[in-house]
Amino acid sequence: MKASVVVLSAGLVLAVATWSEGAPAPAWRYTAIKDTMRGTTGREACVSALMTVRLAFPYRSQRPELCVRTHPGASEVYVDLPHGGQFTTHDFTHLRLDDGPIEIFYNATDDTNDTLFLEEQELQPPREVLTAENPDRSIDFGALFKWKADQPSLAQQIKGARMVIVEVELYGAGTQEVRFAVGGLKWDAR
Repeated sequence: MKASVVVLSAGLVLAVATWSEGAPAPAWRYTAIKDTMRGTTGREACVSALMTVRLAFPYRSQRPELCVRTHPGASEVYVDLPHGGQFTTHDFTHLRLDDGPIEIFYNATDDTNDTLFLEEQELQPPREVLTAENPDRSIDFGALFKWKADQPSLAQQIKGARMVIVEVELYGAGTQEVRFAVGGLKWDAR
């Protein structure tokens, strides 16, 4: 069994990988989500990470989950800490599919700290803004991103991948790469 250890400068062990190349990867779990108010049904598929992350007190060690969820008119991809914890990642998350390039995703939060929603956006060159309130022509950071309308959704990309690596920052545990074996996803990704 492979084990990789992340150590803080103080010597505190933060994360231990508990999966090896020969071991079977965690399986996708599928759930139907019924919206009784609207009379519709959505779907969710989740897979556990290949490693356990060790979180600072008062949280316990756990395997984060990568989930794909659809409901009429929307689809979402998110990382969840099923036993509580806090993502402290601010604004942007780095994600990599297989051996592809590192992509930047906007963190769309729902005001919970244990779920990290990933919105697909593409980095744009900064644009200067000149207004009466902004005479020094500072940068418009809201214009740094645009939607990736011309590319497959993240759910579609995950369906065709074998491995997803998400870089997250965790309360008391620093920045960590969390790996998910995503092969075998049975999903009508939109």
